[in-house]
Amino acid sequence: MHKPNIVEGIGQTLYFDGYLYVDYEGFVVQCGGVPVQLTRQEFLLLRLLMTNAGRVLTREFLLNTLWQGRATHDPRTLDVHVSRLRRKLGLQSGHNYIQTLIGVGYRFIPLTVSQTEPARRRQMV
Repeated sequence: MHKPNIVEGIGQTLYFDGYLYVDYEGFVVQCGGVPVQLTRQEFLLLRLLMTNAGRVLTREFLLNTLWQGRATHDPRTLDVHVSRLRRKLGLQSGHNYIQTLIGVGYRFIPLTVSQTEPARRRQMV
Protein backbone atom coordinates (compact mmCIF):
# COMPACT_ATOMS: atom_id res chain seq x y z
CA MET A 1 0.00 0.00 0.00
CA HIS A 2 1.45 3.35 -1.05
CA LYS A 3 1.13 6.51 1.00
CA PRO A 4 0.06 9.80 -0.56
CA ASN A 5 2.84 12.07 -1.71
CA ILE A 6 3.48 14.87 0.73
CA VAL A 7 6.19 17.16 -0.56
CA GLU A 8 7.68 19.75 1.72
CA GLY A 9 10.00 22.39 0.43
CA ILE A 10 10.99 25.98 0.95
CA GLY A 11 7.76 27.82 1.63
CA GLN A 12 5.49 25.13 0.24
CA THR A 13 3.74 21.96 1.19
CA LEU A 14 1.85 19.84 -1.30
CA TYR A 15 -0.47 16.86 -0.89
CA PHE A 16 -1.40 14.55 -3.76
CA ASP A 17 -2.93 11.10 -3.50
CA GLY A 18 -3.85 10.45 -7.13
CA TYR A 19 -7.21 12.23 -6.79
CA LEU A 20 -6.94 15.07 -4.28
CA TYR A 21 -4.25 17.72 -4.82
CA VAL A 22 -3.71 20.47 -2.25
CA ASP A 23 -1.09 23.22 -2.33
CA TYR A 24 -1.21 24.58 1.23
CA GLU A 25 0.77 27.72 0.46
CA GLY A 26 -0.91 28.53 -2.85
CA PHE A 27 -4.44 27.86 -1.55
CA VAL A 28 -5.02 25.51 -4.51
CA VAL A 29 -7.30 22.46 -4.34
CA GLN A 30 -8.07 20.08 -7.19
CA CYS A 31 -10.14 16.90 -7.26
CA GLY A 32 -9.45 14.62 -10.19
CA GLY A 33 -7.61 17.49 -11.91
CA VAL A 34 -10.60 19.85 -11.60
CA PRO A 35 -10.07 23.05 -9.58
CA VAL A 36 -12.23 23.31 -6.45
CA GLN A 37 -13.22 26.70 -5.08
CA LEU A 38 -13.12 26.80 -1.28
CA THR A 39 -13.84 29.66 1.06
CA ARG A 40 -10.97 30.76 3.27
CA GLN A 41 -12.47 28.99 6.30
CA GLU A 42 -13.09 25.78 4.32
CA PHE A 43 -9.48 25.79 3.12
CA LEU A 44 -8.10 26.45 6.60
CA LEU A 45 -10.28 23.64 8.00
CA LEU A 46 -9.08 21.24 5.30
CA ARG A 47 -5.44 22.19 5.84
CA LEU A 48 -5.73 21.79 9.61
CA LEU A 49 -7.33 18.36 9.26
CA MET A 50 -4.82 17.25 6.60
CA THR A 51 -1.75 18.36 8.51
CA ASN A 52 -3.04 16.28 11.43
CA ALA A 53 -4.07 13.31 9.28
CA GLY A 54 -5.20 10.28 11.25
CA ARG A 55 -5.54 12.28 14.47
CA VAL A 56 -8.90 13.19 15.94
CA LEU A 57 -9.33 16.93 16.28
CA THR A 58 -12.02 17.82 18.80
CA ARG A 59 -14.85 20.16 17.94
CA GLU A 60 -13.67 22.56 20.64
CA PHE A 61 -10.12 22.61 19.25
CA LEU A 62 -11.34 23.25 15.70
CA LEU A 63 -13.77 25.98 16.76
CA ASN A 64 -11.18 27.72 18.93
CA THR A 65 -8.42 27.41 16.33
CA LEU A 66 -10.39 28.44 13.24
CA TRP A 67 -12.86 30.91 14.72
CA GLN A 68 -11.00 31.94 17.90
CA GLY A 69 -14.18 31.22 19.84
CA ARG A 70 -16.33 33.55 17.68
CA ALA A 71 -18.44 30.63 16.41
CA THR A 72 -19.06 29.08 19.80
CA HIS A 73 -22.51 30.66 19.99
CA ASP A 74 -23.54 28.35 17.15
CA PRO A 75 -21.90 24.90 17.42
CA ARG A 76 -23.42 23.93 14.03
CA THR A 77 -20.99 26.31 12.29
CA LEU A 78 -18.34 23.61 12.19
CA ASP A 79 -20.79 20.95 11.00
CA VAL A 80 -21.94 23.17 8.13
CA HIS A 81 -18.35 23.86 7.04
CA VAL A 82 -17.46 20.15 7.15
CA SER A 83 -20.59 19.28 5.15
CA ARG A 84 -19.78 21.87 2.47
CA LEU A 85 -16.17 20.73 2.34
CA ARG A 86 -17.20 17.09 1.86
CA ARG A 87 -19.58 18.09 -0.94
CA LYS A 88 -16.93 20.18 -2.69
CA LEU A 89 -14.33 17.42 -2.46
CA GLY A 90 -16.91 15.16 -4.08
CA LEU A 91 -17.41 11.47 -3.89
CA GLN A 92 -15.89 10.61 -7.27
CA SER A 93 -12.92 9.11 -5.49
CA GLY A 94 -15.26 6.77 -3.61
CA HIS A 95 -13.49 7.87 -0.43
CA ASN A 96 -14.74 10.01 2.45
CA TYR A 97 -11.72 12.06 3.46
CA ILE A 98 -13.29 13.53 6.60
CA GLN A 99 -14.46 11.05 9.22
CA THR A 100 -16.90 12.14 11.93
CA LEU A 101 -16.47 10.82 15.44
CA ILE A 102 -19.88 11.59 16.92
CA GLY A 103 -19.66 13.75 20.01
CA VAL A 104 -15.88 14.08 19.67
CA GLY A 105 -14.70 15.70 16.46
CA TYR A 106 -13.27 14.99 13.02
CA ARG A 107 -10.34 13.15 11.48
CA PHE A 108 -8.77 13.35 7.99
CA ILE A 109 -8.29 9.91 6.44
CA PRO A 110 -5.81 10.06 3.52
CA LEU A 111 -6.57 8.14 0.37
CA THR A 112 -3.76 5.73 -0.35
CA VAL A 113 -2.42 5.68 -3.89
CA SER A 114 -3.37 2.01 -4.25
CA GLN A 115 -7.02 2.94 -3.56
CA THR A 116 -7.02 5.16 -6.67
CA GLU A 117 -5.92 2.38 -9.05
CA PRO A 118 -9.40 0.79 -9.61
CA ALA A 119 -10.85 4.21 -10.47
CA ARG A 120 -8.01 4.86 -12.92
CA ARG A 121 -8.58 1.48 -14.59
CA ARG A 122 -12.33 2.22 -14.97
CA GLN A 123 -11.50 5.57 -16.62
CA MET A 124 -9.18 3.87 -19.10
CA VAL A 125 -11.82 1.39 -20.32
